[in-house]
Amino acid sequence: MVSPPSTAVPRWDIHCQVVDNYGDAAVCFRLARALALEHGLAVRLLIDQPRVLAALRPELRPERRRQWLEGVEVVDRAHTPADGVAAVTIDAFGGGLDATQQQALASRRPPGLWIVLEYPTAET
Repeated sequence: MVSPPSTAVPRWDIHCQVVDNYGDAAVCFRLARALALEHGLAVRLLIDQPRVLAALRPELRPERRRQWLEGVEVVDRAHTPADGVAAVTIDAFGGGLDATQQQALASRRPPGLWIVLEYPTAET
């Protein structure tokens, strides 16, 4: 396990709602890991179905609310810590942010950045 980054590094949150397959969890984790390990960012992956990620990464314990994996803090989205909003929030695949999270981003000084991550699809 890699230790948490310095508190001086701005934190990025990635909100992952697993919709229909393992790909949602895999893409979100790979993005989080790249941001943490390749760019030295403090990254928290908030995932609504940790058991899906655990099927891909057996060292992850889905019953834990919070844990570290390859430089990424993985958090069960149902138990999001109340330690403030990140400088950058990525809403992966349009899972959405609740009104409290949206207000926290808007209230942050300077305001937080909200990125909606989508991908092209051939589906209707």
